[in-house]
Amino acid sequence: MMKRFGKTVFSVVLALLMTCLSLVTMAFAEQAKTDDLVLKGNIVSDEISSSSPNYSSVTLVTPTSKTVQAYKYTGSVANPGSYPNEQVWLNRGVVKKKGASNYYNCMGFAMYFCGKTTNITNNKAFWLHYEGVKNFFNTDCYSNVKLGGTVTCDQLHTKYQKLKVGDIVCYKYPADSAADHDPDEKFSHVAVVTKVTSSKITVISKWGPYGIYEHDVNVCPWSESGILDPKMNRPKMVPTEVEVWHCKHSENGATTDNSIVPTKRSGKYVLPSYVDYNQTYHKKVCACGRGYTYEKHSTVNGKCKRCGHVFSN
Repeated sequence: MMKRFGKTVFSVVLALLMTCLSLVTMAFAEQAKTDDLVLKGNIVSDEISSSSPNYSSVTLVTPTSKTVQAYKYTGSVANPGSYPNEQVWLNRGVVKKKGASNYYNCMGFAMYFCGKTTNITNNKAFWLHYEGVKNFFNTDCYSNVKLGGTVTCDQLHTKYQKLKVGDIVCYKYPADSAADHDPDEKFSHVAVVTKVTSSKITVISKWGPYGIYEHDVNVCPWSESGILDPKMNRPKMVPTEVEVWHCKHSENGATTDNSIVPTKRSGKYVLPSYVDYNQTYHKKVCACGRGYTYEKHSTVNGKCKRCGHVFSN
């Protein structure tokens, strides 16, 4: 009897131990997923193409006739919800500035909406990729900042201290990336500088289809990248290299404006060269289509030949 009882107790204890071990294993596995998600932003995919469901390929045209490949959301779910493990980032000082939207991503927010949270409506929002961003950069509104060699986001303070509000910080995919991404994509994420002090660079960015957040340049899901470590069955996280582009609107006397709306012509979205403003002036739109200066109307037969303003008698 005692022997049988002993075997039963042993079996119960063993079963409990196996259950506990299984739960611990699952917890570690789940934590590993969480760590990856927290550190490695590209796990939450923001790669859209013309074959992606609910997205259609469109073309933006700048005032200088440069074409920018973009995507319009055609689905019915505007808000995909909160970023996974959002609270982890909020606890690290990240500030949520605006809710989620499937209509635009970090590049659409930085380049098309200029990093501003006002004047954003879904009907005029676009999803951009690297090629589109590059074409915005290839106007006289931007210049590439020479960082003096390879610089990671956590080295910007020490290796480059002249960042200005409005500059674009581009987080790069590493050369030996474990991320599953389009090889033609050079940037994994972009952000717009909002504040620079002696000890901190603050940026604002949209996290994939999720919300818009203001954060330290080195505190976001893309601030570290996964390099495949042959000794581990998972990526080794390392600080992300960055590229910086300077917005020259202020030097050119222009005001950055994300409210300039393109006109749809022959299936393309064309950014205007001039926008009527008042009886005296119109806005002369800059090369990238996201800034303007004021210019007096050029009147011919009671109408401005630039913006079309009609003068009353």
